[in-house]
Amino acid sequence: MVDVSVPIVPPNIRTVHVPEGKAASLEAQAILGPGVKVVAAFQNVSAIHLKMRPHALTGDVLVCGDDDEAKEAAIKLAQAAGMRGLDAGRWQMPLPLSPLRQY
Repeated sequence: MVDVSVPIVPPNIRTVHVPEGKAASLEAQAILGPGVKVVAAFQNVSAIHLKMRPHALTGDVLVCGDDDEAKEAAIKLAQAAGMRGLDAGRWQMPLPLSPLRQY
């Protein structure tokens, strides 16, 4: 499962709001259990950028997670979309990476 959620609260969309608890990726992993591989990816890619088709997608997609195989699958997904997927580390990384956006 690829978590693409970014915890923002409009109208201040430039500030990440992390609700009590933890990142959605971590909560999803806890709910789904160890049998499901969860990664966080595409959180730094603007939804507006993704919707502006049919232009070519470019840029980097940061991928975080504890499972290297799952991260590699998300990296390949980014590459298939025309972007460069980058392994951005383990689970402690999604929160600080969420504010990084490409416009």
